[in-house]
Amino acid sequence: MKFLLCCLCFAGMTLAAVPLPFLESEPLIDGKRGAAEWKNALKTDFPKRKATAWIGRSSDRLYIAVESVHGAIENKSDFITGYDEPVFQNDNIDLFLAIPGTGGYYQIIANVRGTIFDQYHNGLGRQNPAWDSGAEAAGSYGEDSFYIEVSIPLAALHPASGKLALAVGCYTQWNRSADSVLGKYHAPSTFTVFDIPEKYPVQIGSLGWPHFAGKQKLRAELKNISDRPLELTGTCNRIPVALKIPAGQSRILECSFWQKAGKEIKNILILYAGKRPVLHLSRCLIPKPILEASVLSDILWQGEELSLRVSVNEKQSEPVLISYAPNQVRCSYKGEEIVIPYKIIPSPWR
Repeated sequence: MKFLLCCLCFAGMTLAAVPLPFLESEPLIDGKRGAAEWKNALKTDFPKRKATAWIGRSSDRLYIAVESVHGAIENKSDFITGYDEPVFQNDNIDLFLAIPGTGGYYQIIANVRGTIFDQYHNGLGRQNPAWDSGAEAAGSYGEDSFYIEVSIPLAALHPASGKLALAVGCYTQWNRSADSVLGKYHAPSTFTVFDIPEKYPVQIGSLGWPHFAGKQKLRAELKNISDRPLELTGTCNRIPVALKIPAGQSRILECSFWQKAGKEIKNILILYAGKRPVLHLSRCLIPKPILEASVLSDILWQGEELSLRVSVNEKQSEPVLISYAPNQVRCSYKGEEIVIPYKIIPSPWR
């Protein structure tokens, strides 16, 4: 390695942490390395492979880039395209981030295409893929190498302790070759600890992203862990929100919005104290239909009654509206609508 750091081990003696270097300009996440972008970054070589990592930050984001010799560029692998799909099966960089003292750690994997897989490990062997980092990534292949860069909102990591521990992994699929720097894969006690001087005073008590379509509501319990009152402003899916939390107390934030079934969306909640983001929550999902409706038969004899079956996939809070028009029935609930066509034919008994 080209530098020496005093590390802080989670289970060992507390030593001095090193500040994360500020970058002169925020890197453009486009998969192309610009030397000026990473001028002030912490630069370190991997011990077992020809690869280099750059690490830096802005006032609100963490930036990490890796360039690695591939070894067999004709066998490059970047076919995973869907969020939270098995990106670890491709050429990738694997980022491990932890807040000392919390017991768990975050994992973010990005391939050369920029596809991301992320999850939270709670320290007891349980993984939570529902955690979303809000990270952005891009990469590119060279003649014999690949390059991947990632941008992560610091407020998504909740570094309330003022310290952030991390390790950076690099993996090539063709020969299943992996190496890491600043720490070992999935071993938080080996991660290198950096100082984050800004305060992130908001702690999440409980959080429930709605999984169904239609008119839904986000409900989050937020705690002010500072010794001063907080006045928070921000957006939830671009809808303005505001919340005041007395020092050391918790409050509930609720925000209503509409989401469509069957289409992948990203819900995003960002809260600011003044102009600085202190909380960044995101959740990628495909909402499930909240309303289901069907008919026993879509062909009726003249004079026969339509047999309609309707169900709601939640504790019903308002009536399902049903309206009839020639040759169709329309059902709606919380903004979701189902239109079922049917046909009436003459009855042989009339």
